[in-house]
Amino acid sequence: MLAPLDYPLIQRDLLSLAPAHKCAILQALRWRVSHSEIGMPRRMVMEAFVQHDLLGCKGGKDLLDPLMGKRADPLVREYATRLVNSISFEFSGRSYLLSSNNAIQLLWFILKDEPGDTVTRQQALGALQKLSLRRSAQDKMMQLGIVKWLLETLQDIDSLGKYSLEYALALLLNLSLRAVGREYIESAGMGGHLDVLDLLCGLLKHESQQVRFYTNGALYMVLGRARLRDEARSMNLEGRLNKLANETDEETANQLGYIMKQLGRDDDA
Repeated sequence: MLAPLDYPLIQRDLLSLAPAHKCAILQALRWRVSHSEIGMPRRMVMEAFVQHDLLGCKGGKDLLDPLMGKRADPLVREYATRLVNSISFEFSGRSYLLSSNNAIQLLWFILKDEPGDTVTRQQALGALQKLSLRRSAQDKMMQLGIVKWLLETLQDIDSLGKYSLEYALALLLNLSLRAVGREYIESAGMGGHLDVLDLLCGLLKHESQQVRFYTNGALYMVLGRARLRDEARSMNLEGRLNKLANETDEETANQLGYIMKQLGRDDDA
């Protein structure tokens, strides 16, 4: 049984103490989630966070901006983003974070502001991917321009760690499940400098099974767009997929078969 916390004191300290002490508090809060047994014990921790409005998401004193925003200490931002990512694993945690008016905007700010594939950016990407399970979050992400950012970032996979690559593709897949998401992906590739199909086809041969899984799913979904199917036919995508299917394992070959069937469609989806 975990000891109760003095939430008002924690909230005051997160706004007033020195960065090192803030990081220690944020780490302890994250461990309270991650070290709890999965299931009821962890849900109880999350319920307490929500009930006491730990981060001010429900209208209390906003802690997200001072901890993660432009003026936040870089290390405090990292530890706060780690905590937010941990909270986003739970259904109630996602609901809580999305009750904030600026959680997604702050995570988006981190994606753009961080100098490369830092731990902070990875944690923000992981949180966004889990929040993207919600329709309202998907809408906001697409409006902010996250689809274009994902496609641009995935152009240089050598600059991405395994975590970022997998979560970026998982987020792209989640957004592509919506018709409006597929429209955003198609629009992002219309400028000429973002070759969506070539990007995804290249990742079909990646060594990571998770990367291949998310890529297969995203490619299948975007080929629901007639213009992208026409482009795929012009680049002989079916021939490339057939060749790859003959060189890969049975499970991946079956997934590629669904993509080839998608190429034969005539309607938009």
